[in-house]
Amino acid sequence: MALVGAAFIWVFFPVLNMDIPNTIFVYSNSAISTIVSIASCVVATISMSLIANGRVDYRDLITAPILGGVIVGSSATHIYNPAEAIIMGVVASFFQVLFNRA
Repeated sequence: MALVGAAFIWVFFPVLNMDIPNTIFVYSNSAISTIVSIASCVVATISMSLIANGRVDYRDLITAPILGGVIVGSSATHIYNPAEAIIMGVVASFFQVLFNRA
């Protein structure tokens, strides 16, 4: 249940995870960066889990949305390009799959 609550907060209130923005542009941009990072982390986790394990590991799939929100963190106000958020999500999913195997 905590996973559902955390994913709900990061999707609908991503500014709780960042610094206080000065303008509405930074506010909306950080929301988009958070959502893009969560989505890219989930997709990359599924593909990397299939490559590493031959199947989708449920433990990886549960922690992927949380990790996608955490990796953006307070730097969401400084991400101006969605490609940066995608790269952060992919890198986070790589480390997640790598460290969840142990």
